[in-house]
Amino acid sequence: MPDQSGNVFAGTLSLADQEAKAFNNYVSSAGLIAAVEALRIGPKFGLDPALMTDILNVSSGKNNTTELKLKQFIISETFADGFPQRLMARDVRTADDMAHALLLITRRPKQTARPALVTA
Repeated sequence: MPDQSGNVFAGTLSLADQEAKAFNNYVSSAGLIAAVEALRIGPKFGLDPALMTDILNVSSGKNNTTELKLKQFIISETFADGFPQRLMARDVRTADDMAHALLLITRRPKQTARPALVTA
């Protein structure tokens, strides 16, 4: 099964593939939230968001969002990264529901699983 980057993983399209995708987006959303929160708070201490992004990208805070979304879509305020927020929210809810079905409690912020009230 090829993913969005063209990587191919052995196996057939199945429920497990959808579960893996949901957990991938669950992890991705955590990186997105952390990066956006850092860019919201950093300027209050006089930090430049673009410079913060450069520092994150050569440090342990580097993730998909810092590399591919902050400057391109968030700092630029175009907000058009091509992946609808409603789909990420759906996948986060799916991953969280799967964990709860096993009586595992997750600590994700509740707002992650629902689309923002204002979208671009």
